Amino acid sequence: MSYEERSFNEYKEQIHGKWQKKIILTAWLVAFLILGIEFFCYFIFLKFENGGSLSPYYVLIRIIIPSFLNFGVLVVATLVRKSRRYSSMTKTMWASFSIFMICSVLAIFHNYFHIMLVAPAVAFFICAVFGETKVLKRLLVLTIPVVLVSALTFWNDKNSSAEFYRVLTLICDLTFISCAYIFSSALMKTQAAQLSFIHETYSLQKDLIEELKIEPLTKLYNRVALEETINRILKKTKEVPINPFLVIMDIDFFKKVNDIYGHTSGDKVLVTLSEIIRKNMGSGRRAFRFGGEEFVLIFEDSMPSLVIYTVQAIRSDFEATRFDFAPELSITLSAGISALGPGFDSNAWIDSADKSLYFAKNNGRNQVKMSEIEY
Repeated sequence: MSYEERSFNEYKEQIHGKWQKKIILTAWLVAFLILGIEFFCYFIFLKFENGGSLSPYYVLIRIIIPSFLNFGVLVVATLVRKSRRYSSMTKTMWASFSIFMICSVLAIFHNYFHIMLVAPAVAFFICAVFGETKVLKRLLVLTIPVVLVSALTFWNDKNSSAEFYRVLTLICDLTFISCAYIFSSALMKTQAAQLSFIHETYSLQKDLIEELKIEPLTKLYNRVALEETINRILKKTKEVPINPFLVIMDIDFFKKVNDIYGHTSGDKVLVTLSEIIRKNMGSGRRAFRFGGEEFVLIFEDSMPSLVIYTVQAIRSDFEATRFDFAPELSITLSAGISALGPGFDSNAWIDSADKSLYFAKNNGRNQVKMSEIEY
């Protein structure tokens, strides 16, 4: 997975996480509201119906079972959302299912209000915010038995309307739920197309920005990218313990190459060194053309021995390279290494590596120095 895709997915998971929290909190609120309304209706019925008494069946069907289902699912959904063990998709599924359960309970246990029969359709619209067709399809499958059970309880309700109106009510409810699913599915496809366009535009802009940070000749990063990288590392060191190193390399007597063999030959030397750098630099390390014949390497989190080994490998490979414009010529480089010292800003860090570089140059060149110690 590319950096752009990873960043976009992380952003999407962050947005989904906020929606998961909002939906589950809303579900808790609705569940308590339903429970409160049922208790209110219960006390009203106690006062005005059947001489002040209601059967245990009413309490079981209207209060105990619905509340057990609603709060049971909500407890699980809340625990899943707060756990790091589960994927974002699983959390999305449980958040959607918590709303679906409440809607299903309304359709099955509280359908003395006919509008409640279409309550499962609400879950379709809510889960559409996630843009996950897999979740929508699963909810559709779960809706089928809910529709059947709610239709059965509604049909057998003695207080319902005449048979003809029951049939019309069920047909209308089924039509509404089907339309809700179709609309939600279309909404998700539109949302997916919009997200795809946004992602592609973001990736294109990212590529264009990256191109502005690339030095044309060597194809390494330029000084703008170097400053951004150093500032990012300085910020990161305040958050997590890392061991960053900065290396400055300079080609020995490069001016003579340009003066004797021409700038075209000098460019070949620069390109060759950049290729050697790329070959020896692994993941987590970045290379930059600092200016002229100077190059900078960043090791974000490494050990001194590994940094020295890598820089020495670059120095050795470069020294062994022969150029067609002067096969007898061996071109060398010098390098200075600096760890990130306490209180260093970007300038102090670069100056520290620069001092090590000049120490190497003043003591014979073609060598690597760290803190004025030869390795």
